[in-house]
Amino acid sequence: MNKKLFFKICDEELAKRIKELPVLENLSNMYSKQAFVLMIYSCFEGFINTTTLNFFELLKNECKRGMYLNAHYSFCVDLYCKKNEIDKDLYKTIWRKFRPFKDSKCFHEMNNRLVDTNDNLGYDVFKYLLFILNISEYKPIDSAFYSKTLTELRNKKERNYLYYKDIINGLLTKRNDIAHGNSKIFDKDFLTQEIIETFSTGILTIMKQFKNDLEEIIENDLYFAKN
Repeated sequence: MNKKLFFKICDEELAKRIKELPVLENLSNMYSKQAFVLMIYSCFEGFINTTTLNFFELLKNECKRGMYLNAHYSFCVDLYCKKNEIDKDLYKTIWRKFRPFKDSKCFHEMNNRLVDTNDNLGYDVFKYLLFILNISEYKPIDSAFYSKTLTELRNKKERNYLYYKDIINGLLTKRNDIAHGNSKIFDKDFLTQEIIETFSTGILTIMKQFKNDLEEIIENDLYFAKN
C-alpha cells in the first residue's frame, strides 16, 4: 500500500458504494424502502471500515520503509499490528489504557482489534474510528458536499461530524429493526420518503468528507513525526 494506491482505492471504493445505491424514485413499497435502508447502512459501514483498514495498512508500510510516525499514529499502528503480543502483560496494559475510548455497549468485550465496527456502526463507534485516525468530530464538513438550509445560510453556520450524530444513530436503529424483524417495521410512519432521503444524503456527505480527511492527512504527511 502506498499513497497513490490508497487514493486510487478510495476513489474506486466511494464510486462503487454510490453506484450500489438505488434512486429514491424506485421506492414504491414498504419492502423496497426497507431494502434501501439496509443498502445505505451496508455502504456506510463497508466504506468506513475498508478505508480505515487501508489507511492503517499504508501506515504499516511506511513503518516498514523506516519512516517515523508521530506519537499518536505510532501508538495506534503498534496496536493494529499487535507488535507487543509477545509480551502479553505489556500488551494487556496498553489495551487497558486504550479501551476506555471504546463504548462497552458497541464492542465485543474481548475483541482487541484496533479497527472494529462490530457490525454496529453507530455514532459512538464512528467517533472511536475518528479518534484512532486523529480526526476531530468537530472537523468542518465541506459545504460542497451538502445543501445548506436557509437558517444555516443566514447564520453562516458550518456543519461538522457531530451534526450527523442523529442520522448515523437513526440509520443504525432502523437497520437493526429491519434486520431483526421487529414488529414496528410494519408501522405506517416507520420509513417515509423524507427519512430515507435524510439518511441517503447525510451518509453520502459523511463518506465524501471522511475520504477527504484521510487524503488530506496522507497528502500533507500529517502522520510523520516532525523534528
